[in-house]
Amino acid sequence: MRVLACPHCKEEITHAEQEIDQHVDPQNGDCERKLVHCEFREVGCTAMVPKKNMADHRHGSLGNHLLMLMQTFIPFLGMIQTIDSDSKDVRELKSAVERQGNKISEIEDERKNLEQTVKELVTLKNDNHNKVCA
Repeated sequence: MRVLACPHCKEEITHAEQEIDQHVDPQNGDCERKLVHCEFREVGCTAMVPKKNMADHRHGSLGNHLLMLMQTFIPFLGMIQTIDSDSKDVRELKSAVERQGNKISEIEDERKNLEQTVKELVTLKNDNHNKVCA
């Protein structure tokens, strides 16, 4: 067995190198002195602090973190409003298309009725013509 010292907290680990890797893992490790990225990294915080000091950093940087969140997400509000407006336009267009489809169905029914009436008139005309000629 080999004794290795953690490069951050100097704790001696008497296991394999894999144990050191697990000890200093930023998410799951138990080394409190390992430098980790701030949880607000995705919105612009570049701080790297020892894991044990993260709560202090969050508390001390609350205003900056809120500002970073606002600067990141405010542009999305405009996009959401545009999408909402576009969705309303799409719903209105869909409704207009449905109304036009209904009108087309009504016109088609009327055309069929007119064809039937024309057939009946042609039949009557032919019957009358045959009676007159007979």
